[in-house]
Amino acid sequence: MAIFHFKGLHATAKNGELPAFFQKTNKNGVPSNLLIAQGIATSLIGCIFLLVPHLNVAYWSSVATAMIIYFIMYIMLLLAALRLRYKKPRVKRSYKVPFG
Repeated sequence: MAIFHFKGLHATAKNGELPAFFQKTNKNGVPSNLLIAQGIATSLIGCIFLLVPHLNVAYWSSVATAMIIYFIMYIMLLLAALRLRYKKPRVKRSYKVPFG
């Protein structure tokens, strides 16, 4: 699953939406700074769960963290769709909300 996140972040970096630090690639075209930052963030989140004394609490905390991350992503998608709808109302869209 992490490979999908990497491809999405890599496409975002190539598009110029991330800071220049994350856009730099090595000789093989791999954004090494982006991978290192992603690895550090994942490791820190994983280490937090090592400090929890009970496995059950660590499991449910990790599930809750994943749900929060995906919830934030969907909220951002909704806000982006609303922004595009009102900023560019004349663009022909492939789907129109019924009764709206």
